Amino acid sequence: MNISNYTFGLRGHDIGDDFPSMCTNGVENHITSLQFAMAKTVKTIDFDAVGFDRAVADDIHRKLCECGFSVPVLGCYINPIDANEERLERSLRRFEAFIRYAQVFHAGVVGTETGVTVGPDDPVYWENYRLFIRNLVRLVEVAESCEVNIGIEPVCTGTVCSPQIMRRVIDDIGSDRVKVILDLSNLLTAEMIPSQRKILDDSFELLGDRVWAVHLKDFAVVDGKKLFAPPTRGLMDIPYLFEQMSFMERKPDVILDNLPLELYAQAVKDLAAL
Repeated sequence: MNISNYTFGLRGHDIGDDFPSMCTNGVENHITSLQFAMAKTVKTIDFDAVGFDRAVADDIHRKLCECGFSVPVLGCYINPIDANEERLERSLRRFEAFIRYAQVFHAGVVGTETGVTVGPDDPVYWENYRLFIRNLVRLVEVAESCEVNIGIEPVCTGTVCSPQIMRRVIDDIGSDRVKVILDLSNLLTAEMIPSQRKILDDSFELLGDRVWAVHLKDFAVVDGKKLFAPPTRGLMDIPYLFEQMSFMERKPDVILDNLPLELYAQAVKDLAAL
């Protein structure tokens, strides 16, 4: 498998427990690509209280540049169907602020999941779906004004639970600013693993070049439960994933999601050997 077209990033909070250690460890380990969950890493700032602060943004961006980091994904993982209106409003305001930070950082997308809910066969599901769309419309308006992309990560237990529902979101919103963070592992239960090629086929057929970033985390099954495994050490059909990505006009950014820093170098070697 030819991986020369890809740079493998890590989540910032897997590199270091705070912003200084993330920077130090990232440089020492030659990491250049981040999924930067800023609120999990920059622990000296309460972003809900501060909102968007241009001086803070410029200072963080300067340090990221000094370390040679790009930010394909700025993580702002909120619950956009939260039934608690006060908490929901706080989350949406944080996401709006992070859109503005993403503009300063030149981030590829601001990423979120879509809230845990019941399955599409339950009427409550569609109530949650409509709430999600209403809130996403609000966020997309800000994203469009800032020329920033929003990255939606489908999860099999979430409001956006399949490639088909993600396609519906894209059509319902009607904005080019809605992109996809594709995480095959999050779209699979243990029982669905034999269908992983079908899910990948559906994802790339329905979503195409909306797939802006890919989370790559392998998985194993132990006692019927799906568990994390380092890339190439589990059951994920990684060669097939990269085969599908090879047909894309724009190659997605790849994040080795949930991978401990000490396993990074070996994971890259293992991927190159496929």
